Amino acid sequence: MPNWVEGKIVIRGKNKNLIRFLSDGLVSLDPDDLEIKTGDGVYRIITDNGFEIIGTTKHFVNIYGDIIEVPLDNDNDVVVSMSLEADRINAEELLMIAKLFNIDFRAVATHLKWEFTQHVLIMNGNIVKDETINIFQFNN
Repeated sequence: MPNWVEGKIVIRGKNKNLIRFLSDGLVSLDPDDLEIKTGDGVYRIITDNGFEIIGTTKHFVNIYGDIIEVPLDNDNDVVVSMSLEADRINAEELLMIAKLFNIDFRAVATHLKWEFTQHVLIMNGNIVKDETINIFQFNN
């Protein structure tokens, strides 16, 4: 795994699209530890384990025991932030997922040996930014 990166991914979308992504776009790495609740006007995911983003090549997200909550009655954009681990961020794969679920992604990750960082921004069905920066390169 020479390009393994870790960082954060932020997912934004209307609550119904975000809930559909959380329900249908992720597969739990341990289904026995996954709890999904809908009550008090909130959709909740509770787990101590991570998820793989379906349709991607080794893109894993993790909430590390935190709770993801999405309001059920909100028509505004909702934002969810998770830890990201990937065998390099693949903007084209995330773009396909973004279009499928009508959501936006911002992912920022650093190579485990600190050789490069990646910044990917997908908004409104377009790749706005897909940048890899060599950390040791100080001259443009």
